[in-house]
Amino acid sequence: MSSKKHSYQEVTIVQRSPIVKTQIIALGLIVLISLLMGCQQQDRELTAEQKALRLGSQLFDKSCASCHGARGNGLGSRGGPSLQGPDFRYGNTPDAIRQSILQGRPDGMPAFDTVFTAEELDNLTDYVLYLGTTN
Repeated sequence: MSSKKHSYQEVTIVQRSPIVKTQIIALGLIVLISLLMGCQQQDRELTAEQKALRLGSQLFDKSCASCHGARGNGLGSRGGPSLQGPDFRYGNTPDAIRQSILQGRPDGMPAFDTVFTAEELDNLTDYVLYLGTTN
C-alpha cells in the first residue's frame, strides 16, 4: 500500500478596511498631482529663446500660415512663398524680416504694422528667422 501525502495551502482572504482603501486612493492622487506639476516645471525650464520661438510659432499659425503654409513651407492656400531655407528672398536678418512684416510686400503680402505688439513682433521675427534654418 502506498502512502501519499497531500498538502493543502491555506488561503487567506484579506479584506481591506475603508481606511486602507482611502489611503491607496490618496496615494494615487498624490502621484498624479506630482506628475502634473512636473509637466508644469518643464514649461518653466524653457529658455527665453525657446519661449519666444513657441510664442512666435503660435502667432505664425494664427496670422501667417494661411499664406506661407504650415511651418513656412510655402504650401499655404493663398500662395505665399516658402520661408524655409537660408536664401529666403526678402532677407534673412531681423531688420529685413521685421520690415516685411510691418510694411508688407508689393507682391501681395499685407502690412501688419498695427497687428502685433513689439514683443509679438520680436517673437514672430525670431520664428521666421528660425524657419530660415530649416529645410
